[in-house]
Amino acid sequence: MTGASRPVPMVEWADDEWDKFVDLNLSAVFRASKAAARQMIAQGEGGAIVHRSA
Repeated sequence: MTGASRPVPMVEWADDEWDKFVDLNLSAVFRASKAAARQMIAQGEGGAIVHRSA
């Protein structure tokens, strides 16, 4: 997955821009991880989800 950034001062961000940024960079990772975890549980073999950022 690839996130997004906006290299401008925080005071220039509109609230709706912030909401979209959080949804893309945090919520999307949560939802994808949740789907992967459900699949791992269904397969009965367990597994691991590793998140990393640069």
